[in-house]
Amino acid sequence: MNTHQFLSVFTIVDGRPEEIEGYQDHQCAVLGSPVLEWWEHVALKGGLSAECIASVMEYTRGCAFQELNNYLRYGTITPGGKSRKELELFKTRMVAAIEKAPAIPDGVVLWRGIGNAVGRQIALLDIEDDYADEAVLSTSISFDTGRDYAEEWQTLPSDGIHYTILRFVTSEQQKGIYYPREDESEIILRPETLWRVTNKHLVEGQRGHTKVYYHLITMVSTGEYS
Repeated sequence: MNTHQFLSVFTIVDGRPEEIEGYQDHQCAVLGSPVLEWWEHVALKGGLSAECIASVMEYTRGCAFQELNNYLRYGTITPGGKSRKELELFKTRMVAAIEKAPAIPDGVVLWRGIGNAVGRQIALLDIEDDYADEAVLSTSISFDTGRDYAEEWQTLPSDGIHYTILRFVTSEQQKGIYYPREDESEIILRPETLWRVTNKHLVEGQRGHTKVYYHLITMVSTGEYS
């Protein structure tokens, strides 16, 4: 697998990266039915406890994912929300659900858009640097979804608009939950998954009088956890 072949799946339109038609369909074909049918074969046919299934459903609906991930990243407890004990149990059930999932084939590309200061910090990582998110990692097989999330959570700094789009390449039998939400094509990975930066690419564009920067960063799964 050549992880340095990065822009081969893109064209650049008006200074912005655009996905080549049919690429997402190819991703689905590479993933295959074991992952895409996780909900039916693992959850609904007895592979998980009712509590784990409920936690996955809660994570993918409403704002529960924000409450859990803010706690895992920053130790923040949402006023009026879950207690620390409840959030730890929430995490335990999510990890158990992910560990029950089928392995994702090597070389599958997953996207995640990061906005604002956090995205700009990640964009400063160097080749061969390691990266891990303490939170449950929501990704998508759709480049458009990753780009949309990067743009949704962005503000306008004085030096232009910076979007950070992470390109995760699976290896070492990475496991993940494909949750059947057609609007996002979401695959959920376990907290503390360790990734290594293998490629960085900067696409510069212009919107009116404002400079636009897309930081496209490729990371490969190490098969370990931080």
